[in-house]
Parts: sequence; structure tokens; C-alpha cells
Amino acid sequence: MEPGKARQLSLVHSKCCQNTLGMPLLCCLREVHTCLTKVFPPSSCQQLSSIYYYYAMVQQSNFSWHQDGQFWERPKHNVLSILHAQATPPSGGETGFADLRAARATLSKPLLERAEKTSIKVSVRDIGDFKKGTEEDLAAFPDAQHPILDHHTLDGGPQLYVGSPHMAVSGLETPEAGRALLDMLLMHATSPSYTYFHAWDVGDVIIWDNTQTLHHSMPYNNDGTARRELYRTQSRVVIPESKNEEL
Repeated sequence: MEPGKARQLSLVHSKCCQNTLGMPLLCCLREVHTCLTKVFPPSSCQQLSSIYYYYAMVQQSNFSWHQDGQFWERPKHNVLSILHAQATPPSGGETGFADLRAARATLSKPLLERAEKTSIKVSVRDIGDFKKGTEEDLAAFPDAQHPILDHHTLDGGPQLYVGSPHMAVSGLETPEAGRALLDMLLMHATSPSYTYFHAWDVGDVIIWDNTQTLHHSMPYNNDGTARRELYRTQSRVVIPESKNEEL
């Protein structure tokens, strides 16, 4: 890709992959200044964090498909994530993305009916990033709940909201039935038709909307010389108080 040129990465060739505001699921560019305003107008975003995180994945990756911001109560879960590659290994270390709009659009009728009244329950106590948190830290994040058959906050487009594999599912006859449903939905959403795996080059920046996208870091062979170093920051989409209010 030419320096400074933004590119939309369409996961499948279908209208369900882009909403009526023209927001891509994710975009990749070499210079960040041209892109974020094309995804969401500046007035609709607030910065969550300018803290950079270091990712150094070894030979085996324990990361699973997930959505950033799943532990936030609605509408605070409307989070954009931004990754900037500083160092990349010679092979491996890709990041996978899955399109939850396209997955919802192609879901079978029996699964749609099964999932109709279900939701995921998210507790920070079940998320590895919070394992070292104190009770005071954890108390700042009440349990969140999201309908599995969800709609995008900004344009109402239908999508799946599945969080990650360890979510508890309510609305079915038993917890085991909820787990089985979540497994089926994740298997469907992360099948090849709805996924894109980005092979990083130094300088790449990827921005994505977590409410409609799963992501997953992939392992690489760390022989002591290879590095995978990505910086991350996030922004929250501020929801208009009324439909007549401009973003």
C-alpha cells in the first residue's frame, strides 16, 4: 500500500459489511491522520486511553476471539481500537478480524430463533487483564449484559454480539445450553467467509469498531531475535442524545 493511503478492508462482498454511515469494519493505513475522521466524525469520539501496550506473543498464543470493551455497560461498550506496528516478526503474528454483521446476516433461521431472547453476561472477574485488580478496582466495573442479537448503536444495523468464548449466556434452559449456543455462534462468525487476517508491516495502523468486529492475535515463533511490538490506544464513540443531534 502506498504511504498515507487509507484502504478499507472489506471482509466479504456484501452490503451488510458497511452500514448506512459508510463506516468500515476496519481500515488499514500507513499514516494515522487521514483515517479516524473517515470512520467517525471527530465530534463523535472521546479518547479512552493514550497508554501504549506491548504485545510479545510467544510460540503458543492463549488469546481467543474477542471484542474489546465487552465489559463496559451500554452504551460505553462502543469502543474503537487502534493498533500501530512498531516491530514485526519475519512470519506469523498476524491479527485476525471477524465480521459480526455478515455473520448475523447469514445465520440460519433455527439459530436466529434460538438466540432471539439470549444475552451474554460479562464480568471483569472472568477476564485475564483484570486478574491483578483489587476489589476496589473490580467494583468500578459492574457486570455488563449485551443481547446476542444486537443492533449497531449508530445506524441500527443488525449484528451479533458474542464477546468472547468464556461469556455466560442467559435466556436458555440451562447454562450448558447457553454455552453450546455461544460455541456455535463463534464457530459460524469466525469461519473463513467472515474473517480477514492481517500480516503486519512496520508502520501499519489498523482501526476497528469493536461492536461489530471480533479480533484475535496469532502466535509466532519467538527464537529470541524476533519481536512483535504493537502500540494500542482506544476511543469511545459518543452517542447523540437525540436523533436530530449531529455527530
